[in-house]
Amino acid sequence: MNKIEGNVIIKNNLMNDVKLIIDGENLDEIINGYTNEPLHLGLISAWAGLDDFYESDYIWRHINRRDNVNLPILVCPDDADLSCIVIIVDINYFDEKIVWNRVGILIHNNSKAENIKWQKSGIRNFTKWSSEEWDLYGEILNTLDIWDSSWDKWISDNWEIEATKRLDNYSHNYFNNDMNIKWVKNIPKFEFDRNEYDSCIEIFRDECVEFYKRYHKRMN
Repeated sequence: MNKIEGNVIIKNNLMNDVKLIIDGENLDEIINGYTNEPLHLGLISAWAGLDDFYESDYIWRHINRRDNVNLPILVCPDDADLSCIVIIVDINYFDEKIVWNRVGILIHNNSKAENIKWQKSGIRNFTKWSSEEWDLYGEILNTLDIWDSSWDKWISDNWEIEATKRLDNYSHNYFNNDMNIKWVKNIPKFEFDRNEYDSCIEIFRDECVEFYKRYHKRMN
């Protein structure tokens, strides 16, 4: 099996990085060895805290549930979110091991059509409403035109709910559609011992918690 480690790199008084090391080599360097793309060197972990808290929460919900999904793992250090360069891993969980079947680069589609799909994937997406949401909003919002300004007010007042809905209803499907990922050719499948993998995950979890503690302290 492959050996996996996490090494905390001190960057500044707000954000550190946790280098994900496989068999003694940084993951970004492994990927660059197959893509020969300089921009893939120096990518930072998507698991150690992102500038967008809701994106980080999305990632950790899937890590904690051990979901078999395509999940962001590295991002561009300039943005530190899921809007720029994003490296995806195709993860499968088994009783005694965790397997990364594939590693790929997210293909961003910034067309107007995709942006509208994203905007409509939150509270405007009636098909994903819970029964509680129908009770709360059905008589008001469901009667309005989809682009009525009342929607924008609700979204502004309830961005935590809206951001989570957009990530679950749109981004998740986007990440898990092979048409939106350029899988890196010839990169091997990685297999990790479950206990060793879980120990590595805890390093990322601890740094993610510390990142948001530092962030809130700085904001206050």
